[in-house]
Amino acid sequence: MKKIAFTLLSGALAALMLTGCTPRHEAANGSKVTASPAPSEKLTEVPTETPTEVPTEAPSAAPTAEPSEKSIPYNREEYDTLLAFFELKDENGVKNGEKCFKDYDPSKVDFWGTNPEDLINTKESYLTWNDEGKLSSLVLRGGEDSIQRLKGALMLNGFTELSKLRPHSFDFETVTIENCPNLRDIAFSCSGEASLIGDSIWKYFGVFSDTHCHYESTGKGAPVSPESHAFTVDLAIEGNGTAGVYGYSDEHYYVVFIQAEAHEGHKFIGWYDADGKLISTDEQIELSGIEIEGFNGHYFISDFTGIAKFE
Repeated sequence: MKKIAFTLLSGALAALMLTGCTPRHEAANGSKVTASPAPSEKLTEVPTETPTEVPTEAPSAAPTAEPSEKSIPYNREEYDTLLAFFELKDENGVKNGEKCFKDYDPSKVDFWGTNPEDLINTKESYLTWNDEGKLSSLVLRGGEDSIQRLKGALMLNGFTELSKLRPHSFDFETVTIENCPNLRDIAFSCSGEASLIGDSIWKYFGVFSDTHCHYESTGKGAPVSPESHAFTVDLAIEGNGTAGVYGYSDEHYYVVFIQAEAHEGHKFIGWYDADGKLISTDEQIELSGIEIEGFNGHYFISDFTGIAKFE
């Protein structure tokens, strides 16, 4: 509210009442005349100006596309990350969220899900959260006959309770996932950069890209020897094709492969090293060597850096 200061002007003009004897002057003809007394000047009061009150303008509440913070029973940082990605639009103005969810409306808390077990066996996308409001699974289900292209970058860093990420029939531009120690089940494909850095405790994982794929296992939390599970796979892709790394494990086995697949109408040439030397023409190569010692196995996985070439 603007504050307005007023200056109060007050004053009084006093007139001096002339009373008693008046001075006498000589007229030209020698007769004496008496000067008429000066009229008294009445005191005039300056009216004070009454300040007018400026009406206050009631602030209008700005509309919001999301629930208020108090109404969100989820981790705010994770919620904001997902909302920002779902709100990204393609060249036709269609949001990622509208492609992923049948009834996309992020302004409704119910849209975000409250561990809806009845959705898990349906063909719809869903999110689930644990009791502390942390994201535990994100499953996206698109059409059966076509791949939906999602815009922008999906960056999941520090989603500590996320155990499942499965985008069925979706292709991302870029995905970066790091510091998500409870991930057990994850698979995704990108037209651009794909990066997954984390602990080697997967039930199943698959990371694929049309341009560059990076996978890095820290070995922490491995079912057997952490040293044998720390490895890095870095793949560049040249030409019209997709390449990546995938693997699966249980209490007995931990196997890892690199895989290349040409786009329709094109052909895979082979895997090459940084110097341009041909490594293999096999589309699939296993990187894990398995040695069984009683109930527990020791799995040794080789690092791999190479280029998948297509024509």
